[in-house]
Amino acid sequence: MTRFFRSAVSLALISILLLLSACARMPAGVASFPLGGEIRSSPTLDTALHSSFKEDMEEIVSSGRFTLSYDKNSLGITVYDSAAGVSWSALPLFPNASGALITAAVVSREGRYYLNSQDNSVFYKTYEIKKENNGITFVFSMSDDAAVAAKTPQTLSDGDLYLRVPVSFVLADGELCVSVACDEIFVSAGYVLESLSVLPYFGALQDFNAGGAFGDFLLVPDGCGAVMYTDQTDIATENLTLRVYGAETAVNTAPAAAGCFGVGHGNAALAGVICSGDAIASVRAIRASANTDAVNLVYPEFSITPYRVSDGTYTYGEAYRGNIEIRYQFLQNTGGAYAPLAAACREMLIRGGFLPDGAVPPGEYPMNVSFVFSVNGKAAASAGRLEQAEEVAGLLKAKGVNGINLVLNGIFADGLYQTDRYSVLRSVGGKKQLNDLCDYAVAQNISVYAGVNLLMESAAAGAAADLTGKKQKTSVENPLYPYVQAKAKTRYLASADEIENNIVSLLENTRRKQLTGFSVNDAAAFYADHAFGANAQDMAQTVSDNLRAVSAESQLAVRGGNFRLLRSADLVTELPSSVHFTESEAYQAVPFLQMILHGTLVYSGEPCNRSQLLTLSMLKCVEYGASIAVEWDFFSRSDLFYERTYSETADFYARANSVLGSLADRRITGHEKVLDGVYVVTYDTGAILYVNYNNYSVNIGSISVPPYDFLIIN
Repeated sequence: MTRFFRSAVSLALISILLLLSACARMPAGVASFPLGGEIRSSPTLDTALHSSFKEDMEEIVSSGRFTLSYDKNSLGITVYDSAAGVSWSALPLFPNASGALITAAVVSREGRYYLNSQDNSVFYKTYEIKKENNGITFVFSMSDDAAVAAKTPQTLSDGDLYLRVPVSFVLADGELCVSVACDEIFVSAGYVLESLSVLPYFGALQDFNAGGAFGDFLLVPDGCGAVMYTDQTDIATENLTLRVYGAETAVNTAPAAAGCFGVGHGNAALAGVICSGDAIASVRAIRASANTDAVNLVYPEFSITPYRVSDGTYTYGEAYRGNIEIRYQFLQNTGGAYAPLAAACREMLIRGGFLPDGAVPPGEYPMNVSFVFSVNGKAAASAGRLEQAEEVAGLLKAKGVNGINLVLNGIFADGLYQTDRYSVLRSVGGKKQLNDLCDYAVAQNISVYAGVNLLMESAAAGAAADLTGKKQKTSVENPLYPYVQAKAKTRYLASADEIENNIVSLLENTRRKQLTGFSVNDAAAFYADHAFGANAQDMAQTVSDNLRAVSAESQLAVRGGNFRLLRSADLVTELPSSVHFTESEAYQAVPFLQMILHGTLVYSGEPCNRSQLLTLSMLKCVEYGASIAVEWDFFSRSDLFYERTYSETADFYARANSVLGSLADRRITGHEKVLDGVYVVTYDTGAILYVNYNNYSVNIGSISVPPYDFLIIN
């Protein structure tokens, strides 16, 4: 063999090896099969099994004003509120053919099957009942065939469709806790439990034209929160999926910062919070016009097994084996308002460990000022230096802005695209200027947070993998585009173990820096890492556990308001103040999340100067009880150049602080649109805040609110 031929063969072999190493390998625990046509299990003709009847009810437990009962025929769970005179039923007593305690999507090579507890278990009488001190557990054995449903996991034959799911109901301390121990779920070989919906008809509201009440509503966690009025129709919001802690935005799907939802019915209401399994959950909201039973529904749905379908192949990972838990509170004398639901959700979130059990100090109403420094770490792509931030802080102090939170973005290696390196860039002033700024901040009682990315990697080696083994990517937006660099840059999502490494590196490399804390800019959404067998719930736990370690060392700001992380937070930035889906008379944005957080955590919305109408954006902060927030740079051609808006912003803040500073530790108890462009917000002190978005004065009784302004009556 000649030297030339040997070299050519070696080069060819090396090329093949490199090609093979670059190909994604399916992670352990992931499998696939060709997917057939879709199949739906047929409902039974016994519609009585889809409702609960008073004469068939048996009491399980009574606690205070609440009684938990179940229908001995349909197993329908009902909570009776004696004070409100209202029964909240999982199987309401109005015509329906789809009501069920649980519904499941099960997939095999033949297609997708839809099973439910009523048609595929109760009808066959293939269930077990286990009564407990404060509740009851149903174990449903489900199939599309009566003979198969009657079997046990040990007696199944090849090809049998069989699903066994335990569901527990416990009434204690005025709350109903509904749980599923997913490690006790059994699904027959060859089948995949794709998703599980829990109590989809709990609190269902009838169509307005079939007996529904005027003013009834569904409350959903779209953005800041939205009220879906059921006495009106709206095609654009007929069938919505709000993915908890997700990032997906599609026609009928949007991310949600919290797993909270509710129902308002006359003078009573139901509030729900997803306490376990939240990172694999979605809140589904369906109008009467979009389902065959003509009822309005809001309920949680859980993605038990991660999957993807591509070119007719169904690829799936390991099923979730943790617990699912939803807690419900039942309210009376709500007056048709949604504010009491926010208070109930806050209480459940605190008890569930999502929110701190404390209060904001009185008078705490800071102005959140984010600065953009370097885009990619190179001098040519820097938009300012740290001494300029100190200068602007001085200008704000001179104009009466005494409460300032500075967030410094793009000061570490690689700028806004930083991953795991924490050396301060020379192009923005280096370590000395950062220390000088921090010294000034301490003297002026200013908090300084460094913006960091903790869930990103620059190299594929430390990246999380999807179901096919492909490294997962994300995009980092550049707010200085088109003036500096490209519009966005691609980064990898960090693997489960790299997240911990990033946080350890952060703490080790910034220990001697005099920063107040860190702003986590990339933790709004969770994802799975199938290379490590970590589902989204595992990753959520990993991130929240590690951020607790950060909060033990320094203060923590969380960007985006992911409720999974707020237990460790001192500050929330860019909490949504709008909704993803189009507003209408039937679908209205409300400060649901803000009502939950106000008085517990300091929060701000999106930077006001990103809006084309700065004054209206700052008025929204006043209406929603949020700190004024801005994002500035020092690049004179940029839309974010501080000189464009700092004077007007500082003047507005000084006025807003005189109002909201005294209410920082109080609860928002009411929010209502009283006229076009005019909102009234009430606090638990009795203070009434009027906000006028119109370009003319508005008179409300003896009160006159100036144009583009606000007024408070104590």
